[in-house]
Amino acid sequence: TYGTQTWMDRNLGARRVATAINDVLSYGNHYQWGRPADGHEISVWKGDDQTTGRGFANATALEALATNDTPGHPNFILTNTSPYDWRSGNNNNRWATANQGPCPAGYHVPTDAEWNTADTFGVWNSNTDTYNSALKLPSAGYRTRSLSLLNNQGTNGNYWSSTVSVPDARYLYFNSSAASTYSDNRAYGFSVRCLKN
Repeated sequence: TYGTQTWMDRNLGARRVATAINDVLSYGNHYQWGRPADGHEISVWKGDDQTTGRGFANATALEALATNDTPGHPNFILTNTSPYDWRSGNNNNRWATANQGPCPAGYHVPTDAEWNTADTFGVWNSNTDTYNSALKLPSAGYRTRSLSLLNNQGTNGNYWSSTVSVPDARYLYFNSSAASTYSDNRAYGFSVRCLKN
C-alpha cells in the first residue's frame, strides 16, 4: 500500500523485491508499449553484472512491424522510422482501453495520472527516492527500439503507463537527479509495475 494505492511489490518478470537500486534480480522484463506478454519482453542478465544483458528472444529485421496487436511471435520488433511503433497503424486502443495489459487479473498498467499520484505522495526527485519508497522501484533501464539493446541499467528507471500521447505513450522516468512523467516511442522496451484495480 502506497498512499491510497495498492501496487504489486515488484516489476513484472522480477525474481524478487529490489534490494538495491541496481539489483538485477529485481529489474524484471522490458515490454514494448501495448504489446502482450508473448516472450518479447523477457530480459536475461549475466550473473551479478548490473549492466550486461540481452533479450531472451531474437529481434526482427528493422521495420518488420506487426500488422495487429498480437504479432504471433516472441521477437522484439525493431523500428527506426516515425512514428517509432512496433505495430503498423499506430493503434491507440491497446493498453488504453484494455489497460490490464500484461498484468494479472485484478491489476492493470497504471495510467499517467496514477503514476503522478504515486510521485506526488512520495515526493520523488531521483532514483534514490523511488527506490527508498515502499514501492522499491529499481533503476531497470530500458531496451532500445532500433537495436534491442539493454541500456542504463542501474541508473535510470522507465515505467510504462497505459496512457497514450499520440503518437507516443506516457511513462514514469527517473535518474539520479529527476523523477517525472514524460512521453516516448512505443517501440521501446520499458518496465511494467502493476497497480491493483
